[in-house]
Amino acid sequence: MSGGSYDYAYHGVADMADALEHRDAKWADGPAGGQVYDHAGRRMLSVEESAPILARARERRAWFAKLLRKVAKAMHDIEWVDSSDYGPGSEVAAIDAVEAFVRDGGP
Repeated sequence: MSGGSYDYAYHGVADMADALEHRDAKWADGPAGGQVYDHAGRRMLSVEESAPILARARERRAWFAKLLRKVAKAMHDIEWVDSSDYGPGSEVAAIDAVEAFVRDGGP
């Protein structure tokens, strides 16, 4: 049958990872030309003030996209086990990979 037990929900998670990576590559310096809006101060930060914030955001978004890929793989394997395409227990390695990624902080 090739999956289907969960309506292929893993595709949506994988698509989110793709979209994050695509958008972040497109916006290498941030969506506002390298500037961040400071909501508390109600002003645009300078390029210099924004740089460390944008660098941290890029790093965290890249980490999150990698996490989503691991989660999508685990979701895929669970779905295929529950659809009788993989044998019981075949999903454990992918679930363990998610746990290890989170525990160890990523790659």
